[in-house]
Amino acid sequence: MTRGIFICGPLIAAAFLAASLPSARAQTSWFLIETAEGDVIGETQTVTERTEDGVIERSISYHMTGAPGERRLQQTRQSETLFSPSGDFIRFAQTGIDDGREVSLRVERTNSGLMLERSAPRIATSTLAEPPASFAAPDLTSSIHSWDFDASPFASFDGFNPETGTLQIISVRQTSRTDFAPDIRTSFAVTRSIEGNPASLSWLHFDEDNRLTGMTQPNLGGDLFFRRMDSEPVISPSANLNAVETARIRSPYRISRTALRGHIRYEFELPEDFDISLPQTGEQRVRVSGRNVTVDICDTCGRLEMDEEALAAALRPTLWLESSHPDLLDYAVSARNGSQTDRQVMEWLVNRLTRRFGRVNFSGHYSALERFRSREGDCVEDALVLAALGRAAGIPSLVASGLVYTREAYHGTSNSFMPHAWVVAYVDGEWVSFDRALGDFDAGHIALGLGDGEPFQFNASNQIASLLNWTAMNEVRRRPSE
Repeated sequence: MTRGIFICGPLIAAAFLAASLPSARAQTSWFLIETAEGDVIGETQTVTERTEDGVIERSISYHMTGAPGERRLQQTRQSETLFSPSGDFIRFAQTGIDDGREVSLRVERTNSGLMLERSAPRIATSTLAEPPASFAAPDLTSSIHSWDFDASPFASFDGFNPETGTLQIISVRQTSRTDFAPDIRTSFAVTRSIEGNPASLSWLHFDEDNRLTGMTQPNLGGDLFFRRMDSEPVISPSANLNAVETARIRSPYRISRTALRGHIRYEFELPEDFDISLPQTGEQRVRVSGRNVTVDICDTCGRLEMDEEALAAALRPTLWLESSHPDLLDYAVSARNGSQTDRQVMEWLVNRLTRRFGRVNFSGHYSALERFRSREGDCVEDALVLAALGRAAGIPSLVASGLVYTREAYHGTSNSFMPHAWVVAYVDGEWVSFDRALGDFDAGHIALGLGDGEPFQFNASNQIASLLNWTAMNEVRRRPSE
């Protein structure tokens, strides 16, 4: 279980909420961040201005406090985004603190593409040689209100995400839900996707004057609500959250170890407001009928198919999986020595990393190289390191994010499904799952996302988990004659 999921979710939501505000006029907007119970856990402020030459400046101030572990968490962000008078992206710069550690991110448009630089605490720089075709940031509020949802109930807008330096697709549909705050006239379900994968899910709320009044973010352990204020609030955060205890799904049955080593079938009902698809893996088979989905998990249940281009992408280094770094390449060479097959390489890495890594550290979201050097982190960083080393050894590897079943008590919780991360690797002609944090993969692992381990991947998986309606769970046993 990772506390980083709790850290990333509200921050991603705050950035998206700021981007949803109209950019045509200068304004200052304040939002309180509240739990479903009404407890205040933070606030965010967005200032939009136009300079004399027409450049749009959007500044965001964000602060959250809670206790996703044994002690109180503090998280702050200050960011500034510049757009040209026509709305094209120029520069994004962000600084802040995650649980006492300074972090920064800078994305800038250059003649050769986009330059991304972040530090947490290491400085990492990447340049996109082929930048997105459009750097425009859409005015989402205006786009929603100008769309005829009676004629076409589903809207889609292209945009540029300055925090990742990539294009994003924003899908919108009007929701029939009526259980939000009483002053809300209309609400829209919004899905933000990056490179074909969901990045965030939310409901945007408007009053009868079509003014954005807030946003609800689905969240495992309880939805979060961003409520708009008419003036700068003076707050004292009242919630003392423990995300490790609350971000879980109680299992309807206590699953035996024998069943976990076998075949388990899960059945879910998907939400109406969001188009959610669960991934296939080498062990996970997904069948969909309308809003009902059946997930079978066993050693031979699934089949993940990828073309040559996708396999090549699963080998490339990224800003979070620095598989081309000499430290990781040298370690991968050691894994290859004495290993006859790709599966043996991955098993060697799992065993050696277990000896290498020290204490668990739930704070922040750090890259594979940062975790490799610091020797501390949680299951997310474990998965990032293993995936990066797999790629360094020439094995296509992806980070899986989802849920895992725990029988034993973990931070006061047992017999539950909790957020988790592991790796799926293409070894010896098939995709196989490897779990560095827990040691073994079993049928209690439910994959909700596959990717390169970016923060938005884990945020989206957490949100998808909160939206699934569990309808059945059964152990599938073979007949004696089979």
